[in-house]
Amino acid sequence: MWLKMVEYFPLFIDLTKKHVVIFGGGKVGTRKVKQLVDKCKMLDVVSESFSNTIKKFAREGKLQMISAKLNALDEGEISRLIGDAFLLIIATNDLELNEVIHKAGSSKGVLINRVDGRGEGNVIFPAIFEENSITVAVATSGRSPLMSAYLKRKISKIVREKEKMMVEIQAYARKIIKRRIPEERERKALLKRILVDLKVDRALDENDIEQAKNIAMSIIEQVCYEKELKSFKEG
Repeated sequence: MWLKMVEYFPLFIDLTKKHVVIFGGGKVGTRKVKQLVDKCKMLDVVSESFSNTIKKFAREGKLQMISAKLNALDEGEISRLIGDAFLLIIATNDLELNEVIHKAGSSKGVLINRVDGRGEGNVIFPAIFEENSITVAVATSGRSPLMSAYLKRKISKIVREKEKMMVEIQAYARKIIKRRIPEERERKALLKRILVDLKVDRALDENDIEQAKNIAMSIIEQVCYEKELKSFKEG
């Protein structure tokens, strides 16, 4: 009998005002720390021992190490260590302990990422490609982290300097267009026009972002002029 696969919804979350707790200070816990240390407001790592990387981050004031003999803790004590966490990451190598931590976290209604793949945590960490303002996250619903990493590498080769500059052009144009064109449908059409414009494309090929901005601005001015002229004639 086939079990229904959990359907995860992809979502980017701002953690800058959130508290994250990681149980486990070993290799896996350290990997999670590296991903989160500069992303959240407060990061606690609970473990009996800690990697040198985690100790370094603690000395820099980027996280708090909480030493605890985890196997000696009951569910109530674990719940106290979780505190007001928004996200709980379970990264110990003890399956029974992970179950206890999971139960404590579930009773508090926090988001849970369970690294051992057992039980049903409600958060998975995708393979992430991040460059400037472009972030691509790839996941396989927890079925194959290796495949996620492989696909991330393939995608990272597609994103060139040209695409990174286009993000800047779109942000620049979007800010201007939002002030001058009230209709969302027209704003979207204009941004798309800039995206596919051959002159903008050639400027980016030449690594000339200022020229690309000037061309985008001229497109905006032309569209706004045509819109105002049409309104004048109809009025």
